[in-house]
Formats: sequence, C-alpha cells, structure tokens
Amino acid sequence: LPAGATLYVDGRPTTGADAVRKFHTPELTPGKAYFYELKAEFLVDGKLEVEEKRVVVRAGDSVAESFPKLLAAAARGDRGPAVALGK
Repeated sequence: LPAGATLYVDGRPTTGADAVRKFHTPELTPGKAYFYELKAEFLVDGKLEVEEKRVVVRAGDSVAESFPKLLAAAARGDRGPAVALGK
C-alpha cells in the first residue's frame, strides 16, 4: 500500500499507516477456505482512489497482497500535474 492509505478488512478500518500492514486472523479450521474483503483508499491530488479485492485464506497459510492500482496512482501523484508544452 502507499504509506498513509486507509485499509479496511471486511468493512472495518485497520490501524497503522505504514506501507506494509499485517492482519492476523482468528484461529481457522484446517481444510476450510475463508474469504476476507479488503478495500484500500488513498487520496491522490485531491481525488480518492479506491482498490478492492477478495482474499482467500486457509489455516496455516501466509498470504501477501498488494494494491498495484493505488501504488501506480500514488507514483503519478508524486510527480505533480502534467504540463502541456506548446510552440
């Protein structure tokens, strides 16, 4: 995530504002799949950018997810507005 983005897990905001966040699930039943809805929001040049995804987890798994749309928007925003050059 871009540092400062807001991350929601199943509609609830998580704590922290770092680029890397950790979320620990409650104890999961082995052999069963669980779904978590993730939503990340980040303000870029005054516009709220949002990226959502559903993540599948199973007992004992470690899952890493990224938010490429938000990272790209943050990178574009860091460069400032585009300037048109004319003759």
